[in-house]
Formats: sequence, structure tokens, C-alpha cells
Amino acid sequence: AGEKLKPVVIGKAKRPRAFGNMQISSLPVYYEAQSNAWMSSQIFWHWFLEHFIDEMEQRHGESFEVCLIMDNCTLHPPMIADLDHRVMVLFLPPNTTSLIQPMDQGVIANFKVKYHDMLYKKLIHHIDN
Repeated sequence: AGEKLKPVVIGKAKRPRAFGNMQISSLPVYYEAQSNAWMSSQIFWHWFLEHFIDEMEQRHGESFEVCLIMDNCTLHPPMIADLDHRVMVLFLPPNTTSLIQPMDQGVIANFKVKYHDMLYKKLIHHIDN
């Protein structure tokens, strides 16, 4: 059915100055730090095991069943499907992203601009309050 999960924001700083004295865990996102601000396999594993599974249990109870569709990026290891029997993982075929995922045909860039604008406004509002 598709659900909106709490997003992961990856920044360069472990404790950005813009957050001030605020607890990072109180932000409306999962904040991770990485020197180049890119997704890594370590961040992905942490998200999957600590956040994704927890969110699914909170929303649907202990006996949830979900299908997670991912591209074939190398940081999405195939053995992830074996970690939890409640999660069925489907990988998109290689080199078909622009064909199968119409969102890759320019829509993602526009979405990201609007989403980041909205996200930063919410973060600033959250910090100000």
C-alpha cells in the first residue's frame, strides 16, 4: 500500500551547529553523520535493523508482513532478506532504473528540492520552538 516512513538525513557533521543544544534524537528525522554525507552500508544496516523493523512493529504489531522494494545498489546486500522473516525484499533488475522507475526521469530532482525546502523549514521551526 506504501507508507511514509520517518526519513534518514545524512549530514557531514555528527553534531551540526545549527541544531544548537537540541537532542538529535528529538528531530522528526533519523539523523546520521558520514564524512561525505552519502549513504553507506553501515548506515543502511543501522536504518534497517534499528529503525525500519521498529517502525513496522509499532505500526502493525509483532506479526507484520511487508514487502520492501529496493534498487540493486551494492550497499543493499541480498542477504538482507534473510534477516527477518516478516520482510520480503524485492530487488529491481540491474540497469533498468530509468525504465522501471519513472521517478528517475526528472521527477526526483523536483521532489527533492521541494522536500528539502519543507524539511528544513520544519527543522528550523522545531529548533526555534
